[in-house]
Amino acid sequence: MEEIKKSEEQKQENSLTPEQQMKQRTEQIKIAREVAKDGKGVLKLTRPVHANDQEINELSYDFSALTGMEYIEAMDSDPNAAGSYAISSRQAITLFAIAAAKLSKPADKQDILRDLFFMDALKAEELAKLFFNLASAMGNQRLSKM
Repeated sequence: MEEIKKSEEQKQENSLTPEQQMKQRTEQIKIAREVAKDGKGVLKLTRPVHANDQEINELSYDFSALTGMEYIEAMDSDPNAAGSYAISSRQAITLFAIAAAKLSKPADKQDILRDLFFMDALKAEELAKLFFNLASAMGNQRLSKM
């Protein structure tokens, strides 16, 4: 049933004019930015994550609940990442997994990293990078000269 629904959505999207597709994508980006700004939301999964013999079809997440040590854990997940002004895909997905594990019990970070389908990982990466960039920009606003 879910596959039929997705097929219908894809057909509908393909029948949109380029202007309509652009408007739809702009709206999706706007929603993603709002979610990232708040740091909280729900990601409905294309394929479930498994934990303790349960299927989890959506992951609630809260980036605003992350601690400094959890941030460091995510940043340390990619030893090849360079610079602190952008985060790698591995760092972003790890950051998302930690934020989602806080609210999506019984799934933990490892369950999420192991089972997250690539289409869902792309969205998780986008959300984490948006939040990272917005949080960084807001942090810059709190700095001042002495």
